[in-house]
Amino acid sequence: MKGQFKIEFILALAAFILVLVFIIIYMNDAYTNVGESVKNDTIKMRADSAIIYITEDPSLFAIKPYYLNLSRIAEEKGRGCENIRNATYPYGFRLRIFNSTDNVLDCGAYGSPVVSISRNIKIVNNTIVDGNLALDLW
Repeated sequence: MKGQFKIEFILALAAFILVLVFIIIYMNDAYTNVGESVKNDTIKMRADSAIIYITEDPSLFAIKPYYLNLSRIAEEKGRGCENIRNATYPYGFRLRIFNSTDNVLDCGAYGSPVVSISRNIKIVNNTIVDGNLALDLW
């Protein structure tokens, strides 16, 4: 009887430890997922504010919302996209602006985007041309 009690106690203790390990692993995964979700939401908010800055702020490219000045885009390209880098800090980014035939601006680095936002825009030089803007953040 005494030996059987020891075996039952050891089995119960082993089962308790397995359940405890399972709970710890599950909680760790839950907290990790919550942390990733918060990080992704933060990047999305930064991407939204950067898109508004790029497409609507007259101090950068915008003549009026979603109408971007081609000469200002060229100036930003010449500065190495410094204003875009400041707007997306501290995240890695890649910004591409296309007109109907060419890549007008391609700056930033290559990475695995967490957030990708694309907007239809108008590019204004002497004429108004349809274009597209794509911003990736990670």
